[in-house]
Amino acid sequence: MKFVELLKNAKHVVVYTGAGVSTSAGIPDYRGPEGIWTKLDKGEKIGASPFLDEAHPSFGHFALLALLKAKYIHHIVSTNVDGLHLRSGVPLENISEIHGNIYKEVCEVCSKAYYRPFDILGRVKKRYTGRLCEMTGCNGKLKDSIINFGEYLSEIELGRATKESKNADLTIVLGTSLRVTSASHLPGYSYKRGHPLIIVNLQKTPMDKDASLRIYGNVDYLLRLVTELLELEIPSYDKSVDMIQGQDITAVNVKIRNISSNVIESEIQNLLTLHGLVCTQYFLGEELNDKYCYITFNTPEEANKAVSTLDGLELKQKKIQVKLSLGKVDYEFEKKFSLTGLAMDDDQPPPKSMLNEILSFNMKSLRNTAKDPS
Repeated sequence: MKFVELLKNAKHVVVYTGAGVSTSAGIPDYRGPEGIWTKLDKGEKIGASPFLDEAHPSFGHFALLALLKAKYIHHIVSTNVDGLHLRSGVPLENISEIHGNIYKEVCEVCSKAYYRPFDILGRVKKRYTGRLCEMTGCNGKLKDSIINFGEYLSEIELGRATKESKNADLTIVLGTSLRVTSASHLPGYSYKRGHPLIIVNLQKTPMDKDASLRIYGNVDYLLRLVTELLELEIPSYDKSVDMIQGQDITAVNVKIRNISSNVIESEIQNLLTLHGLVCTQYFLGEELNDKYCYITFNTPEEANKAVSTLDGLELKQKKIQVKLSLGKVDYEFEKKFSLTGLAMDDDQPPPKSMLNEILSFNMKSLRNTAKDPS
């Protein structure tokens, strides 16, 4: 098989992945037969699809991990924001996510990145997450890492992708039409110097004429053939080793979302008491028409218990969603919050420092943006 022959003869292989790699995980692509842009061009309605954080890595993701571990490939450059490569086990140093990651938030001051076990923006599209950088002396505001239309790519991610692309002596393109200009030039650093280029995609790409091997086919099917020929064992998904969603809980703040608008503080207290949960303080607030409650526990273990116990429970006939609020919470970003329910211990007032943070907030406008569909 020519694909395997090229793979074995190369010393530094860089793989570029797009939406076609994640379709088997239930995430629609954009230009495939059932793709979003394809349907829109035909005037067809786009059906409901799972949220990105509900998907799990598929065979293709684990096949690439196996190829990486066996040193047949050396780096992955992805335009996907679903985080499935990392969740399959690909180390951070072996991937460049040039369009961002839904689980990643970045400090706007020092660029420190934090990976959370949940979609850091939830179902609400905004830029700032309400948490602060935890680097000593920084306290910069954390924002999402998603690159939207018209925005510059991350210098860190693009720099790493460019370096790896220039070192490649074999380039493999999987499941992308190479039409997004922010990434389409990267394979050229290798194949324009005479190195082979492999393209596996169901649709035509602008680089088809330059390909040493062009395969019009399903990515998972091709990777299954390749890994079988190389006699590689492919693991299946196991959340306990998921480096993103399987992270241990280390924070003490828990955020309950999707609360009915008529819920009052005593009902939150009753819910906690019913399940044997004891907290130090909490407050109710509202953010972009979503009522929520922040609760602070004494230890990460108690917070962990709260997350596993409360998530999905009904409160006034509405299923609540419990997301862990990791790190330092900056109340400056809360909108229309209420001071009800701040104190939990014998009706004592909340800490003065906390009240100062809340009462001296400076409202920031949160841009409602759409994720880059690359």
